[in-house]
Amino acid sequence: MQNNVYILAIDPGRKKNGLAIVDSSGEPVFLGITTTEELYPTVKSLHSTYGFSLAVIGNGTASSQTVHLLEELFGDLGISFLLQDEKHTTEEARRLYFKRNPPKGFFRLIPTGLLTPPTDYDDITALVIARRYLKIG
Repeated sequence: MQNNVYILAIDPGRKKNGLAIVDSSGEPVFLGITTTEELYPTVKSLHSTYGFSLAVIGNGTASSQTVHLLEELFGDLGISFLLQDEKHTTEEARRLYFKRNPPKGFFRLIPTGLLTPPTDYDDITALVIARRYLKIG
């Protein structure tokens, strides 16, 4: 059985947080969005499932509070928390969202740069943060 190494990436926000668990090749094994109130139990559950030892957190909105809280709550589990530059990750995430979910019907005729995803995509932003950390385009 192959022993995979997983990384947690978080796109922190004041009210909601995008989460991505990726393997060492940058492929997502989990994508999700959680409220700030549910961040701790969600990360705890993900850690028990995937056993990651590194969490990469976007350095934008609420990042310092998120890192501080997670270090306090998970410091005894041996998880390292690193800040990652998240400049322009929202734009990258929008492109990746439409690559993974191509527009249908009439929307296929509109350039994806002009479209807004029909749902929150903070999880895809977390995926971009993880891939940026791994230096995967």
